[in-house]
Amino acid sequence: MDRETGKLRKPYSDYPNHAWYVLGDIAYKKNEIEAAKSFFRRSFDYDRHDVSALMALANCYSMSSQYKY
Repeated sequence: MDRETGKLRKPYSDYPNHAWYVLGDIAYKKNEIEAAKSFFRRSFDYDRHDVSALMALANCYSMSSQYKY
């Protein structure tokens, strides 16, 4: 991710759903829950059929005691 623009760089921008998911996973493992929520939400927005991204986002909300999307 380009920190200045917030956009994905090549070659990651060719697979945005997966790239955002991986960034979310990294943030989650570093206990950066707010960043993880943002990344997982972006991942899910690219593919509304991605159950893994939705579950990861739900886990983030659970970790932060926020139960509404």
